[in-house]
Amino acid sequence: MRVNKIALDDVTEESHISSFIVYCQADKHQTVEQALTAQADIEIHGSDEQGKFVVVTEAKHQGIIMDRIDLITAIDGVINTSMVYHQVAAIDELDDEVDQSESDQPIEQIYQPQMCEAPAEQDATTQTVQ
Repeated sequence: MRVNKIALDDVTEESHISSFIVYCQADKHQTVEQALTAQADIEIHGSDEQGKFVVVTEAKHQGIIMDRIDLITAIDGVINTSMVYHQVAAIDELDDEVDQSESDQPIEQIYQPQMCEAPAEQDATTQTVQ
């Protein structure tokens, strides 16, 4: 297992937020869930009985995130832990308010995709390649 050797004084004022998928043996689902729930800085945001969990964590440094992944992977019954998302944000940016006015609207009203038109068909004999 990797050991986090970064002194806390060297850590910048950042917040690292990561999510990952934890896949375990189906018969160890409850045991793995209990082990994940016992971790102080890990949140389970979804799971299924086949042994998949969606897990989120936050830390001051990416090395801490990697250490947590190592700890999760070492849990008896865990087959794989795969990072899905990682965001780094300055601590002071996390206090910024988010405009919620658009979030109440259906996605079709917020984002309207534009369709591309197919190019007009041309006679293959008149096309030149340079």
